[in-house]
Amino acid sequence: MYCVWCAGLGGVGEVFVARVVGGDKVTIPLAVRELVGIEDDDYVRLSIVEVIKKKKTRKNAGRK
Repeated sequence: MYCVWCAGLGGVGEVFVARVVGGDKVTIPLAVRELVGIEDDDYVRLSIVEVIKKKKTRKNAGRK
């Protein structure tokens, strides 16, 4: 995982890579939450820039 501060977005901006877990959940890293002041029950506006697919191996070829 990596984080890069984004400037010039007209607001708070942070870019990071996160794995989708539980079918529909993405974890925002603690360091990012602390940096931008995200607290429990806050809403955040997210934008999907890219989807990085996990490479399939023989071990997980039949799984999704």
